[in-house]
Amino acid sequence: MKSIMEEASSISKAVDLAWNRAGKPAQFSVKVLEEPERNMFGLTVKSAKIALFFEERRKAESPTRQPERRRPARQEQPTRAAEQPKNQNETRPLKRPRPEWTESLAQEAKDWVDSTLKISGMDHIQYNSSFSGSAIKFIFDATLTGTEGKDRMLFSSFACLILATLRNRHKRQLRNLKVILLTA
Repeated sequence: MKSIMEEASSISKAVDLAWNRAGKPAQFSVKVLEEPERNMFGLTVKSAKIALFFEERRKAESPTRQPERRRPARQEQPTRAAEQPKNQNETRPLKRPRPEWTESLAQEAKDWVDSTLKISGMDHIQYNSSFSGSAIKFIFDATLTGTEGKDRMLFSSFACLILATLRNRHKRQLRNLKVILLTA
């Protein structure tokens, strides 16, 4: 009689692993050596350990052995790259164009700023906006919070939220787009 010891996160997994390692015997017995222990989150802290006992299958030895079959050696065929010399003037694949602010994206950003100022009760504050290339600039006539440090933190959050909103609406990456918010 042979035996195999196995460890796993549960007793059933350990039995399954040992049974497969033993060659899936028809008759076997299992002895649980250690129960698994779990923490309060349900994660295994201590593995289950089992021993699987089984009878080894005996192979009937045949008087004649078949010779090993060998695969015929493959002849190496030239690859495409070797067949055709590379063109020296070959162009590289074009890089993706960087996204730029369009009129519609700029209008969505302005609408976001307008609605945020209205929700915040600061809809009396005026601002100018302009965009070119990868940057959009909002210049406010007055401070929003009254102090420069708080305005800087608020503007940083606004910039991230504007880009996140546009990314979510359009379901595409808007890398390299910049939102600049300033007070006059």
